[in-house]
Amino acid sequence: MNVWKHIPLLKFLVPFIIGIPVPTSNFISINWVISLFVVCLFALILIHFILQRRLVLLLIRLGSILALWLFFLSGVILTHYFKDNNYYNHFSNHLSSEWLKVSVINQPQIKEKVISCKVMVIESLGQDKKLQGKAQVYFKRDSQSFKIKYGDQLIIKNRLQEIKDPKNQHQFNFRKFYNNQNIYHQGFFNHSQWVHLNQNTSNVLLSMGYSWQLELRKLFNKYFEDDAVRGVAEAVIFGFKEDLDEDWLKAFSKTGTIHVLALSGLHVWIIYLLMSFILGISKSRGVSLVVKSSGTLIVLFLYALLTGFSPSVSRASIMFGTVII
Repeated sequence: MNVWKHIPLLKFLVPFIIGIPVPTSNFISINWVISLFVVCLFALILIHFILQRRLVLLLIRLGSILALWLFFLSGVILTHYFKDNNYYNHFSNHLSSEWLKVSVINQPQIKEKVISCKVMVIESLGQDKKLQGKAQVYFKRDSQSFKIKYGDQLIIKNRLQEIKDPKNQHQFNFRKFYNNQNIYHQGFFNHSQWVHLNQNTSNVLLSMGYSWQLELRKLFNKYFEDDAVRGVAEAVIFGFKEDLDEDWLKAFSKTGTIHVLALSGLHVWIIYLLMSFILGISKSRGVSLVVKSSGTLIVLFLYALLTGFSPSVSRASIMFGTVII
């Protein structure tokens, strides 16, 4: 099989992917990249009109090269504008601000000594500047930090620092991990370096999903007597890994089944199979098939909501939903 002939979009996908990791700098500024994109686009349009009148082999080849080049430049441009720190109003460009107003954008995680969460910077206090950018923050565990929940607005001292590369090259690279989430800064705060505003701007759906998680954890705490088993159940069902037992974690790792503890398409596939078997979708026709398929779609959506729309679960749910439709 000729791959390029039978999967024509693949030839455009390859240069687009190659363009994603290409950084823009002072040497190759984004303005030059955009200018080159516009020139190539107009040249391709011109070639198109010429070829409508007369076929020229050289122009066909040139147009093909320009089309591939445009997809490469698209990868560079889209990646540049995806990164928040490339914008002027990113908080890292306004380090003179002493206090920042932020909003908690995920469910805080309770760790041994800190409360961990991600925040979105809204503005700098005192300067009335609207800012943007995400950061990973850690609050010292106390009675006040335990009250932080998704959607809460806080005021924090501007002591966010850039996430650095690990000193040991074989160590897990947290900088790369967070950079892929568009997060480039982190900070630790004790009780005197932040204030709770008692304001909440949460998304209704996400708030519902996180509240379901809390209710499930309460049920697990009630009915699972073994803490290690409860930790595995929480990790497998909705991706909460804070209660995982170290010995069990090592056991899963040594047996090569650690992926079971990470939310993935496997979990969505199991739910899809269970729903198909229980409802008998494969044997249904007409209105019955539509109703049962709709019910399965709703269940997949509710599970994605329960996990806080985890990227892996959301991606798998969309794909299975497409298959069902």
